[in-house]
Amino acid sequence: MSQAIENTQECQLTLELLENVYQYLNKGNQLFQKLNPQQDMKEINKLFQKVENASICFNMICHYVDQLNFENDELLNSYQNLEQQLIQKEGETRRHISIESQLKLYAESLLESFEEFQKQLDNLNSQMIVHILMISPFQKKTFAQNNKQGQIKMRKYQPIIVKRDLSL
Repeated sequence: MSQAIENTQECQLTLELLENVYQYLNKGNQLFQKLNPQQDMKEINKLFQKVENASICFNMICHYVDQLNFENDELLNSYQNLEQQLIQKEGETRRHISIESQLKLYAESLLESFEEFQKQLDNLNSQMIVHILMISPFQKKTFAQNNKQGQIKMRKYQPIIVKRDLSL
């Protein structure tokens, strides 16, 4: 038997039971040797029956120990497989979390860039309005006519921003 099985409580009990069976068989053998031919045939048959019963018990115990060994090996293999799967799933989860945080940082940087460009656009629009107000009345009239014809367009762009919560 392996050391792992000898250390279990069930194996200790099994070992004690086997030792008792062995002692019982030795006693039967000693009694059998002490018999003389004049002794009753019934007594001999009883002893042989006890030896047969002990042999059957011993075979059953051996079968039980073999079954325990087999089940122990199956549980150990199952445990190792589950442990390996857990390690793989943990790695996948870490990769997903890393990608998610990178995407969140990228989205934040894009939003900051957009806000900066919007401020620059607002600043340029403000400067254009100031320049338009500073031009002569004749130039204002010309600008107004050109603007009606659609040559100069001043708009404030307001893109639609969809914010998503990227946190878990």
